[in-house]
Amino acid sequence: MIAHGDDPGAPAGVTAERTARAAVTDLFREHHLELVRMAMVMVGDPLPPRQREVLILRYYVDLDVAEIASTLRIAPSAVRSHHVQRTGAV
Repeated sequence: MIAHGDDPGAPAGVTAERTARAAVTDLFREHHLELVRMAMVMVGDPLPPRQREVLILRYYVDLDVAEIASTLRIAPSAVRSHHVQRTGAV
């Protein structure tokens, strides 16, 4: 029996809500960095682009190191390095 909200074409145990949430998350990750870049350029942000991205993903989007690394396609150690460089300078 299919529960309300389940996608009959989805693998067993995957609800339509989880599928939709994953799609929205992927879409957000694809486009949010460009929107943030545009906003920061408009306010004259002095941060190097990668440090800015790491800080925004950490503090505004609330991603952890592994999620940031995956989103930016960089190593977790690079995420930590960018984070330390910026927060140490603040």
